[in-house]
Amino acid sequence: MRKSTKTNDGITAIYVRRSVSDKDKGNNSLSISAQKEECIKFVGDSDYRIYCDA
Repeated sequence: MRKSTKTNDGITAIYVRRSVSDKDKGNNSLSISAQKEECIKFVGDSDYRIYCDA
């Protein structure tokens, strides 16, 4: 993930989801809660809204 250096006066959208096809393939995808944690660390002090598709 690359972090943008531009200033953003809006709200950052975080979208997390569970991929059923990846789960069936035995892929070690991150859990939804782990994805949320990683994204929140990434956006830092920015205002954000989380969208979740379980």
